[in-house]
Amino acid sequence: MSRLWRLLPLLWLLTAAGAEPPLRLLVTATPATAILLKLGAGDAIAAIDEYNRIVPGAEQLYALGVPGAISLEKLAELRITHALLWDYQRTLAAGCRTLGIEVLPLAPPNLKTYPELIRQLGQLTGREARAAELCREFERELAALPEPAPDARRVRVYLELYRPYQTVGPDSYLHELLVRAGAENLGAELRAGNRINPEQLLAAPPDVIFYLEGYTDPEELRRRPGFAALPAVRNHRLYPLPRVRLIAGLEPAQLIALFQSYLNGVK
Repeated sequence: MSRLWRLLPLLWLLTAAGAEPPLRLLVTATPATAILLKLGAGDAIAAIDEYNRIVPGAEQLYALGVPGAISLEKLAELRITHALLWDYQRTLAAGCRTLGIEVLPLAPPNLKTYPELIRQLGQLTGREARAAELCREFERELAALPEPAPDARRVRVYLELYRPYQTVGPDSYLHELLVRAGAENLGAELRAGNRINPEQLLAAPPDVIFYLEGYTDPEELRRRPGFAALPAVRNHRLYPLPRVRLIAGLEPAQLIALFQSYLNGVK
């Protein structure tokens, strides 16, 4: 902590002198990392947290560890000017503010706020033209995807995450993308937590099961009580999803297209 206090006078001197410090970002919100790299603003990222290493292209960025263990002394040493944090990381945000770091809290994006986030980060990094280009590209990709017919039967989908019966709740990024793809998300009725009762899957059997690659496999799913009778299992519609594809805000239109490619042909 003593080193931190030695660095603070330098930061205050730069501010008092009216010097505009170069943009140096701490990023813990994964969609911000992904968008900044697409904007060509990777050089503004001074540090990420360990969880952001999963973002394609972020492997070489400097990682400070998990958010709960990020050192304020290290942030001062790195001369961080802005922190792009998840909106629930309040302790880290408070620590950043004590150093005079501008905190931009981010909520998980959805299809409406995703372009807004691109424009916000484009403005922050001085890459407004590239941001406008990315927004147009996203809107074209989204418009090219077929909309499910209002009266069409939706394909029942169970998407399993990191643990057995952990799934996608109604207020989530992945729920919105599944619905846009034409699915009926079997986790849509969850009101607390995101664990579905196995009996619900037997009562409303899924046509398709998505699972997180490396966390289970078709054989394990088939062995679960009652699963052998599920249409998804009988018809071999068990599809792995790479973890990187489920990052909130990482190519959402492409993930909808991937969902649709698996749902097509299900009766």
